[in-house]
Amino acid sequence: MHHQRPFILGTLAIAFLLTLPVLIQDGMFCDAYLYTSVAKNLAHGEGSFWFPYFDEMNVANLPSFHEQPPLVFWLESLFFRVFGDSMYTERIYTLLMMLLNMLLIKHIWQLVMPERKQFYWLAILCWITIPVCFWSFHNCMHENTMSVFCLSAIAASCNVYFKQSKNLLWLLLSGIFVVLAFLSKGLPGLYPLAIPVCLLLSGQLNFTQTTRDTMLLSSIPIGFAALVWFHPTLHKSIIDNYFILRLFQRVGHAPTVTNRFDTLIRLFTELIPVLSIGILLYLISLKQRLSTLFFADKKKVFFFLLLGLCGTLPLMLTSVQKGFYMVAALPCFGLAFGIWYSAFTEKWIDAFSVKYKATLNRTAYFLCILSVLLTVFFVGKTSRDHEILHDVYAIGQLVPSNTYFEVENKQFEDWSFQNYLMRYFHLGVRWKPSNYLVCEKNRKPSDHSRWERIPMETMRYDFYKLKVLSN
Repeated sequence: MHHQRPFILGTLAIAFLLTLPVLIQDGMFCDAYLYTSVAKNLAHGEGSFWFPYFDEMNVANLPSFHEQPPLVFWLESLFFRVFGDSMYTERIYTLLMMLLNMLLIKHIWQLVMPERKQFYWLAILCWITIPVCFWSFHNCMHENTMSVFCLSAIAASCNVYFKQSKNLLWLLLSGIFVVLAFLSKGLPGLYPLAIPVCLLLSGQLNFTQTTRDTMLLSSIPIGFAALVWFHPTLHKSIIDNYFILRLFQRVGHAPTVTNRFDTLIRLFTELIPVLSIGILLYLISLKQRLSTLFFADKKKVFFFLLLGLCGTLPLMLTSVQKGFYMVAALPCFGLAFGIWYSAFTEKWIDAFSVKYKATLNRTAYFLCILSVLLTVFFVGKTSRDHEILHDVYAIGQLVPSNTYFEVENKQFEDWSFQNYLMRYFHLGVRWKPSNYLVCEKNRKPSDHSRWERIPMETMRYDFYKLKVLSN
C-alpha cells in the first residue's frame, strides 16, 4: 500500500488538474446552462418532476421541457434548494458526480481485481485522461450522473460474478440502477443490461446462466417500461413528449453527422491518450523482458472492452451522434485498460518504487498543490462566451426578472445567450411583442422610432426599451 500512495495522490491531482481549473470558471457548453436553468426553475417551484419547465415555449413550443428525461433536473434542483442560485451550485453538483464516479470505479476494481486491490488508480487514470470525459465534467453534462448509475449497476452485478455471491437479488438492484440511468439521459443508460452477454462472450458464464441472469436483470426495466406505458402521467411525459415529440423528431430531422461510423472514429481518437500510456508501458516491458504480463487477466479485459462497446457502438444506429453521448461507457474502457496494464505495472513499481520513493512523493504533492493553485487562480474568470456573459450580466442588473426580450430576427438562435439569461436572471427571448428588444451589436431596430437604446456598455448585443417606458 505504501508504494501506491504517490500514484493515488498523483492520479487524484491529475483528475483535478484536468477538470477544476475550467469547471470553476464562468461559461459552459450551451446545453449545460439550458439544463441547469430547468433544474433551478424546478427548485423555485416552476414545473414538476415529470413535467419540468424552462420558459413559456420550452425550446419546442411545448407546455413543459422534455429534451431529456427528468431525473437529473430533480437531483440538481435539490442542490439549488440547499446552495441557492450561485453559479457554483451546478459546479458543486458536478464535482460530487466526479468523485462518485471515482469511488465506484475503485469499488468495481476491488471486486474484480482482489489480487491487486490498490491499483485502482490505474483505471481512474485511464478514464479521466480521455478528453471527452474531462470535457463532460467541465460542462456539467447529464452523462456524468448517468455514468454514476451505470457504474452502480455494474458494481451490483459484479457482486454476483466476481465476488461469488449467490444472492441474485444483486441483479435486481442492478436493474433498478439501469432504470435510474435511463431516467438520467435516456437510452444510452441501458447498456449495463448487456453484462451477462459480455460475460458469456468473454468465457466467464455459460449460456444457461446468461439467459437466466439477463431475464432477471431486465425484469425491473421491463416492469418500469410497462408502468410508463399504462400510467397516464408517465406515458405523457416519457412516451408522448420525450420519445415521440423530441427524441424521434431529432433523430429523424436533425442529423449531426453524415457518417454512421463517426462514433467509432471518435471513440478511437478519444482513447489515444490511454493507448499512448499502454504503448509506453509495453516498450518498457519489452526492455525488461516482462511483456508476457500484458496478457494476464485477458477475460476481464475483454469483458470490460465488450461492455464499453455496448455503451458506444449502438450510438451509430442514428445520425444524431455527439462525442459526449459515450461518456457513461468510458469507465468501462478505463477499467479494461487499467486491468490490461496492471500486472506489468505492479512488477515495474516493485522494482523502482523504493529507490525513487522520495521523488514520487514530491511529484505527487507538487501536482496536488498545482491543482489547488490553478483552481484558485481561475476563480472569477470565464472559460468561454466572455462577450455574451458580459452583456448578460450588464442587462440583468437593469431589467426585472421574468421579462422577455423581443427579437426581430426569426432565425435568432444564440442559445448560449438565451440560456445564460434564463439561468442567471430568469430572462427570456421570444419572437413576440414586448416592452424590451435585443438586437445584434450596432444593428438598429427596423422601427427605430419606437425604441430607445438602454445606455450601457455591451460587447455582442444592444438592448432597447419602448420609448413610452422612459417617461
